This record gives sequence, structure tokens and C-alpha cells, in this order.
Amino acid sequence: MDLDTYETFELPVPADMTDKIKSGEEIEIIESMGRKAISRVMGSN
Repeated sequence: MDLDTYETFELPVPADMTDKIKSGEEIEIIESMGRKAISRVMGSN
């Protein structure tokens, strides 16, 4: 969920981040040319 607009969306989890991302974790999203991707895990909320 975007904390600024409260928009929710689903993204594929990169293979190298599957063990780092858990429910409730805050992540950083990068958006370019209309596409979004997970760039890093920020930590717990």
C-alpha cells in the first residue's frame, strides 16, 4: 500500500528478497515508465 495515496497493488517478489519480506514489512518501491518494482526492504512498521 502506498502510504501517501493509500493505493494498494500487488508486485512480484524478486527471488533474492523472498526470505527478507514478510507480511507487514515496509518496502521501498521504484516506479519508472508506468511500471513498479520492489527496490529494498525498509523494516517493520
